[in-house]
Amino acid sequence: MKYQVEFHFGIREISKWKIYATALFLNLAVVLIVRTLKTTPEQLWRLIDDFGREFDVRLINELFLQVPELLDSRIEADVTDAIEEYKNVVEWEEPEINPVFTEVEDGETLLGGEMRYRAPWIKDTKGI
Repeated sequence: MKYQVEFHFGIREISKWKIYATALFLNLAVVLIVRTLKTTPEQLWRLIDDFGREFDVRLINELFLQVPELLDSRIEADVTDAIEEYKNVVEWEEPEINPVFTEVEDGETLLGGEMRYRAPWIKDTKGI
């Protein structure tokens, strides 16, 4: 009597059919939820991506890796989160840049002359 045993090394590949069915179902769900809750599709796809990552749902993760638009949004969100985390770690504070205001009191009109805002690092040239 012979026994046949199938053994797969590593992770078993997800079939294309499952990915397409999941994409169809999630797309339909996103459209319905957007219409009822008045939210944006980008927010819902981000929520689905976070869910797939948090609970290690391979089917959702594979879907996000195979759809270029979803992959782009995932990369953009990861970079944004990394920048925010970096700012929190180094206690980043946005520099305060005060523009330089110049005004010519006397001018051709009753309102006066020229008024100008410029960045402090730009030289004050009269011709510009």
